[in-house]
Amino acid sequence: MLSFLKGAGYSVVNIRDLMYIRDMQRSQQPWYRRFAPQKTYYILTAKKEA
Repeated sequence: MLSFLKGAGYSVVNIRDLMYIRDMQRSQQPWYRRFAPQKTYYILTAKKEA
């Protein structure tokens, strides 16, 4: 997965964001786990365009 992100042009900052999202998914927030995939996609897209 990391090699895929690097190949797609994402930086190490994006990978750290993924780690943060993964930790949040493990927290006691069902609403966050439900929308986590969309949030992750939005964060990666925004940072890549920026």
